[in-house]
Amino acid sequence: IIDRAWSYVADQFDAQASIHNNLGSAITDDIVQPLRAIFNSQQRTIRATEQLANRELRFLTSKRDDLSKIKRLLHSSSRDLEKVEQLIDNDHVSNIKLSVRKRKLLEQVMKQEQAYIEETIATERQRRVTDGVLRKGVEYLEVVEKQRLAHCQTALGRFQRKISQLGPNLNMMFERCMNALNDAVSVEPNEQILVLAPICSTSHTIYLCDFHAENFAEVIGGQRRRWTLERISAVLHEYLKRSQLETNLTLPSSASIANFSYAEFLEYLIYKINGALKSIDGAQNREYHRLARFQQKLKDKMGLAQTVLTVPLDEFENGDKPSAPSLPTTSSIEDETEPIVSDTREPLEQYAAPRSILCDESQHMQNTSSSTCTSNSETFKRIYRVLYDFTATTEDELDVHAGDCVLVEGKIGNDWMIGQIISNNQMTDGDDSVKSQVNNKIGRFPTSYVASANNS
Repeated sequence: IIDRAWSYVADQFDAQASIHNNLGSAITDDIVQPLRAIFNSQQRTIRATEQLANRELRFLTSKRDDLSKIKRLLHSSSRDLEKVEQLIDNDHVSNIKLSVRKRKLLEQVMKQEQAYIEETIATERQRRVTDGVLRKGVEYLEVVEKQRLAHCQTALGRFQRKISQLGPNLNMMFERCMNALNDAVSVEPNEQILVLAPICSTSHTIYLCDFHAENFAEVIGGQRRRWTLERISAVLHEYLKRSQLETNLTLPSSASIANFSYAEFLEYLIYKINGALKSIDGAQNREYHRLARFQQKLKDKMGLAQTVLTVPLDEFENGDKPSAPSLPTTSSIEDETEPIVSDTREPLEQYAAPRSILCDESQHMQNTSSSTCTSNSETFKRIYRVLYDFTATTEDELDVHAGDCVLVEGKIGNDWMIGQIISNNQMTDGDDSVKSQVNNKIGRFPTSYVASANNS
């Protein structure tokens, strides 16, 4: 659910990418750029106004400094003139020096008074100029601020129209995402892990023992080969007995490795060795093990034979589990092979291998010595006709030829089928019932080489 929510959100954003692009372009063109231009113009106006105002203020300050200086000189000259006047009034004798000094000071005071008056008037003029510059600067700033507010109002109107056009789609996307996001946020990670199911293509690869004595391509004395295989079989039987006696196995359980137990793994190794022992005598191994259909013979890196079991992960999880095969021989019905697995194992381990042919019980009792039996309707559902010739390259593969009929008992993934050949030599009894001669060899062959006989 969590991964699905992320995927859904990504798909929604990808599907609504044009809406976001249009909205972003509209905001940039209609709102951001005009406001940036107004801001830059306002800053330029403010800087120019500040520069002009600062210059006029410097002029006004300079004028006021000069006025203060002239005023100070005037007051100093006026005090000196008053002192001379007092000396002349107190001296009853006419003093020429005081009269000359008085005349000079009086001229100086008159000039300074004239300069003081002129400087005061000039200062007032500069104050008025400065005040006019500041007022004009404030007016410029007010105009720029009005323009900025007008553009902001226009931009907000454009944004409102864009949101009214694109908002419903964005809101719909938001609501759709919120449902998936709420489910993803409320889910428990542990529950999410428990519901994970493996894909069908996954399979277990189990490596089996391959001994030198099992390779009949090697030149080994027949008796020595038999002794070696019997010794190996005895060792495997000892391990099997030991594992059956142990109540708590130290090895992983069957549920975590594959859907069969550790004891059954040892049983299959014994089954494999027994097959080699029977091959020494030239006899066919009539035993059957449910894992035999997963066996594959390969070569390892050193070129030695390597037998593996490729068990699909979902092989034992399907509900339709066919019954065990019945391989009738010429001896008696008691020779029919039964699965070697024990009935006391777990339910998953009680899986029986598929039957090769389903025979009517009464007819089977009457023809125990015969190698044929009548196939019912369920058998025909599993009969396939070979389309192309296939030549076996390993022991577990089956030679099939175009036109043959094969009885499919199982599958290995989607590429291989397990079954045996039903030859085209048909015999008709007195009741005109058709009997098909069955080849007892079971092997695998490509799925693409056969087609269902019911569809032909």
